[in-house]
Amino acid sequence: MPPLKVKLKHCTVKNGKKAASRRNYSLDILKEAIRDVKVKGNSIRGAARKFGIPESTVRFHLKDNDHDRYVYGPERDFSEETENSLASFVVFMEERNRPLTIDAFKAIVASIAQKEKKKGRRILMDTEKGPSYQWIQKFRKRHKLTLKSGKSTTTSKCYVDRAVIDKYFETLAKCVNEREYGPAQIWNMDETRWSKEQQLKRSVIASKGSNVIRNVNLYTAEHTSAEICCNAEGKVMPPMIVFKDRLPSPDSMAALPYSWELRASKSGFFNGSLFELWFREIFLRNCGKQRPQLLILDNASIHFTPNVRDLCNSQNIDILFLPSNSSHVLQPCDQVFGLLKDYMLTQTQNLMFIDDYYTITKAKFGVMLKHGIKNALIPKNVRAGWKRAGAYPLNKNNIDTAY
Repeated sequence: MPPLKVKLKHCTVKNGKKAASRRNYSLDILKEAIRDVKVKGNSIRGAARKFGIPESTVRFHLKDNDHDRYVYGPERDFSEETENSLASFVVFMEERNRPLTIDAFKAIVASIAQKEKKKGRRILMDTEKGPSYQWIQKFRKRHKLTLKSGKSTTTSKCYVDRAVIDKYFETLAKCVNEREYGPAQIWNMDETRWSKEQQLKRSVIASKGSNVIRNVNLYTAEHTSAEICCNAEGKVMPPMIVFKDRLPSPDSMAALPYSWELRASKSGFFNGSLFELWFREIFLRNCGKQRPQLLILDNASIHFTPNVRDLCNSQNIDILFLPSNSSHVLQPCDQVFGLLKDYMLTQTQNLMFIDDYYTITKAKFGVMLKHGIKNALIPKNVRAGWKRAGAYPLNKNNIDTAY
């Protein structure tokens, strides 16, 4: 007869050391007692006397080997059905792009606890303040939930029609198959911006009891924009930077590569004429001689002026526009801009150990961007951005479904 596998129930109480000191038998002896009953057919009382184990212990472990179903310690505040309903609501709000904050979650739990208490259920938590941090931690573990930092977005971006996204991927697949684009022939350009509100979204270490932890702005320049273009192979073109009102000093611009384009506008944003300049001076000079080429853009009106259309026709360049309000999901560049900005701000924060007043000013912006592109927008990260956007390799299942 093959050896009998005995699965013991977890029988350690809260104070594990105290429980172990009361038990005067080993787990191996307990297994033998259970085997004596199951295999040899001896009585529970006889096995308990034979091996010196309490009869109730042998009977408990014989009753059901599925110890995971037992809950040790005090009874939970809510029934399993109520907890599952609460966990489902958390997921539901996340899918609607309205994730619950800790305070909102605690208020909901406190409301449920008050209702359960009125029904006569024994509730251990403070029904006014809501659950403790430990209660939330255990609830998260039981229902496989986690704590994450939310990413701000607009209402319109929260409700992108799946049918529209499917149509976009059908069009992209048709273009790639018919025109036989390779990864070096598929490009994406996007505009990203920096402002005085730019900060590292990370937790900091501080003394206990501190009410407000203040952080010096790392970026003190006025609004600045950059157009950055990369292909599915991982190559990044020289950027075009647009400063607000006026360009920085000639000395600061001299440290930047000659291939970069530096311009100024009243608002610090791009317009139709600046995009035409980028297309002619940056894109056409750096996309290579191989034709055709595909350029993926968001559907901003400045991206398809008559002059750009004529240049595309003469140069055999195809342009594919992304669906409205979908660039945060489908645009490859959007997937890596976070790495670029985090790197720039992290390096600035490190330099503050040398100079307390070091920040990213207009004069220093170009140099910091140069180092950021060199170290953050490496081919590996760029290719990963294309993969997350589902554009290359073409796979719509790779995109973030929480859009």
